Amino acid sequence: MDDMVFQDSRARFPGWLATALLLAAAPGARAELPSLSLTLVKDLNTAPAAGSSFPDAFVAADGRAYFAASTPGAGRELYVSDGTEAGTRQLADIVPGPDSSEPLVIGVVNGQVILRAGTTAPARQFWSVPTGGGTPRQLTTESWTGDYTVPSPRVVATTGSRFLFRIAGESGVWSTDGSAAGTVHMVEASGFPAANTLAACSMDGFALLAGSSGPGPFQLVRTDGTVAGTQSLASLPYSGNAVAARVAGHCYLLLNKFGGGWSLWASDGTPGGTAELSVNNGASAYVMAATGDAVYFSDRNVTQDRVRMLRSSVAAPQPQLVKEFIGSDHWIEGIQAVGDRLLFFHRLGSMRTLYLSDGTSAGTRAVFPLEPGQSFRTTDLCPVPGGVVLNAWDELKRLDLATGAVTQGPDSTVFRMDASVLVGGMRLGRGRDEQTGDELWRGDGTPAGSSRVADIFAATADGIFADGSPEQASSVLVDDVLVFTGASDPTAELPLRTAIWRSDGTAAGTYALPRSAYDDGSTAAVARLGDSVIFATGGWSHVPYEIYRTDAALGMTTLLASGIAAPVSMQSSADGGAVLFGCDGSLPSTSLCRVTANGTVTAAGPSGVDFSRFRPIGEISGIAVLQRTEAGEIWRSDGSVPGTFPLGSRHAPYGPIPAAVFGGRLYFVTCDDAGCALTASDGSIAGTQTVFGFQDAELRAMAALPDRIVFSLQYAARVELWASDGSIGGTQRLIEANGFRSTAIAVAGGNAHLVAFGSLDASGGYIVSDGTVAGTRQPPLPASFVAYDTTMAALGDVAVVFGCYSQSSGAELCAADAQGMDARALPETSPRSSGLPPSVIRSTANGAYVLADDGVHGRELWYLRRLPDALFADGFQPPR
Repeated sequence: MDDMVFQDSRARFPGWLATALLLAAAPGARAELPSLSLTLVKDLNTAPAAGSSFPDAFVAADGRAYFAASTPGAGRELYVSDGTEAGTRQLADIVPGPDSSEPLVIGVVNGQVILRAGTTAPARQFWSVPTGGGTPRQLTTESWTGDYTVPSPRVVATTGSRFLFRIAGESGVWSTDGSAAGTVHMVEASGFPAANTLAACSMDGFALLAGSSGPGPFQLVRTDGTVAGTQSLASLPYSGNAVAARVAGHCYLLLNKFGGGWSLWASDGTPGGTAELSVNNGASAYVMAATGDAVYFSDRNVTQDRVRMLRSSVAAPQPQLVKEFIGSDHWIEGIQAVGDRLLFFHRLGSMRTLYLSDGTSAGTRAVFPLEPGQSFRTTDLCPVPGGVVLNAWDELKRLDLATGAVTQGPDSTVFRMDASVLVGGMRLGRGRDEQTGDELWRGDGTPAGSSRVADIFAATADGIFADGSPEQASSVLVDDVLVFTGASDPTAELPLRTAIWRSDGTAAGTYALPRSAYDDGSTAAVARLGDSVIFATGGWSHVPYEIYRTDAALGMTTLLASGIAAPVSMQSSADGGAVLFGCDGSLPSTSLCRVTANGTVTAAGPSGVDFSRFRPIGEISGIAVLQRTEAGEIWRSDGSVPGTFPLGSRHAPYGPIPAAVFGGRLYFVTCDDAGCALTASDGSIAGTQTVFGFQDAELRAMAALPDRIVFSLQYAARVELWASDGSIGGTQRLIEANGFRSTAIAVAGGNAHLVAFGSLDASGGYIVSDGTVAGTRQPPLPASFVAYDTTMAALGDVAVVFGCYSQSSGAELCAADAQGMDARALPETSPRSSGLPPSVIRSTANGAYVLADDGVHGRELWYLRRLPDALFADGFQPPR
């Protein structure tokens, strides 16, 4: 008969549907994970948060700044800014997705930004990106090895159409026009005569380089950036050190000669226009800068105990004295040209003084003495409109170039002047405030002249507080609607005040209960009462605790009790028909109260027993079992004073107390001086008995299967999974995992799912069991993922959701079918840069409410939705 019925039923369906039904019902058919969608429900708190993008490595070119900055979605990538918020944007995501390319810009040529980038050190190459945005192009495919694993580029020069740079420690000069085909490595083997370049000048359409190849002579060469377009102009004194500066169409070269002395050269890029201007065989030369029509440099003669500032120009090539200091302890350091002025430091012993000069002896004067021991760098002299900012012992000072007056500069804790660049008359760099963190700022060098340009990592504050998130005790489900506390109140004057929220998994259905519906204060706890919700408010010194009742839509709200002096704990009892709560001060002579469906509040605890704090354990046959926190005692309550009493002398351990209902009894853990035990209770003293004792372990998780319960025991160096039918003989160990720990068990499709977590490098750790040794296994996880014991929940009988981890994405969520055979990683929600890992608050057959931080919105509410089966998603329409 059954066969005939099945035949008749199949005949009424189209062939494609009958086949699908047969496959779904076939014995032994492998279950598959249903389609799931994980989305942010709503950003509950949109106030700005300090999600820093940490901009750095600024390079100024073409009136804009190019730099690196970080966001969770793109990682650390290339940005550009003209100094305005509208003109600040990401220029390229060279390594797509959240992984970083760690860009380091070295220059701009032919409308292309030249930079070093790559995911890891050996993979970093040189790239070009159009200055207006576009597709990045990889310029090199080198196998960097040894000391060059991370190529460190140093700018050499530009020819107008090509960019020249060197890699520290490597021979040769790299030349690029911004294309892969136009990127060449000019080395000695290719015939390039200045492979070891020490100094260079960028001229008009060409570059002048001073260097050598191998043991050959030191040369001055002219190049267009190609070997073929390179010619030698002159042989130079062999030098171990050289500096160069361009002024008035000439490139000046200052070389320290081996054996002592210095040589000054000048060249206009032609053989006839290249000549040695001056030689000094008794002094050593150091730094050089150019301004106006002259170059300035310092030399030091040890024999004569003097250090000088000298000047040379096309009109007067022989060096002229600008400033002289007599004595062996004198030094001139850090010459820098700012506009038409020169700045340099004079050092005498441990004393340093900043000098300002117009290039003449009369116009050179000390303007700012540094205190003994104060350090300086030339990068600490930052030009600003009309002046320069000096970093003096982590305090910024502003020097007026016209008057020489020194005034207070900007706050160095707000704006990083020393790491900024000058763009459009303003410094662009990294700044910081408590609201947005380290972001892109601009400054003019005055105390009030620093301001944020753009919040690149535009994060918002946590909507659900990490230290008060709605765990199981502070959230309830009314059908599929989540009602929870521990979330921010958008209307509260104090930012840490919390509100009662509800959500149906949609943005429109997610909102807070208006503050006008209850007295001022924070929400403390929630519990379900039939189709209603009981919640407590209070927590501030001027506000008493109060108990309210509302519905799942947060519509009707009624005050039930007030003047409660103690922190509030809540537990549903009487099979959901009543709620117990701590009520010290609400009713005389009791600290445990009961509210029923009609809103009546009555005493539920005996006189003189403190229930101001209690921990819910579970409920069996309308009787609540709880732990009186102060003493650790286990009590039962039916909501009446006579029906509230301790269940024997054993106590519950402090911390979370796993519990499960099986065979008409509530199972949980109890302890005494002899050790701990799995305990079963029907709510009476006589019906409370220990089932299985253990020592040196902690019962961490428990769940009920159809014919037994399963629980995990955590030892110092291992976790064990056990099963019990409620008798000592029917209790057995299923599996042990050395070096692991566990926190939760979820049940789906008659199987218990456990995450046993050891380390981020450990394999396995995901265990599925039907309660028997033979039916206990460790299914494989997605490639590169390990189990991570941050959360575990079931989606009805069809799937489980649990924490997992991979090196690429960090802590995330994975899901598996009821048999654990189809495990997959869910879409990434929490980048490695964000804080706490995602966790499930509550789950139903159709979805789960999740806490996650995507690095942008803060820790907020997400919804994992079970999508309709593909078979029925199109309304029973056959496939086309």
